[in-house]
Amino acid sequence: MTVQTAKKRLALIWFSGAAVLFLFVLGLSLNSPSAGAVWAWFLPTVMPNLSLIVGVWVADTRAGSVPDQPTDPFMYWLTAGLSGFYLLLIAGLFLLHPFSAQGLTGWLQSSQLWLAAVQSLTSLAMGAFYVQRAQAKPGA
Repeated sequence: MTVQTAKKRLALIWFSGAAVLFLFVLGLSLNSPSAGAVWAWFLPTVMPNLSLIVGVWVADTRAGSVPDQPTDPFMYWLTAGLSGFYLLLIAGLFLLHPFSAQGLTGWLQSSQLWLAAVQSLTSLAMGAFYVQRAQAKPGA
């Protein structure tokens, strides 16, 4: 798989996952008196990674066309796996909150510490993957 194809696949994972979560949060906020708190929790969980993806797209477009290189399969699958896991954790938080004794905002606030650890690993893997540069090979 090439770097550009892998970047597109990761973008698809993130934008489709974030869109589903966005619609879910929108639905929750229509019936919740704490809609502002839910949005204040949700947006920082997905926007940094979406911003990274868009920023790299813009930078790649401005740089012009460059020969596409094969991607490091381990780095791609690590990033894709962490991304999927992270987005599923967020979805799980919203789906499981009715079974919690806490209210929605308390439930989301209590998840911040452990979710931040997963977000950090995911963001680190995405940053490393998206900004990788093709190394010049001798004689190329």
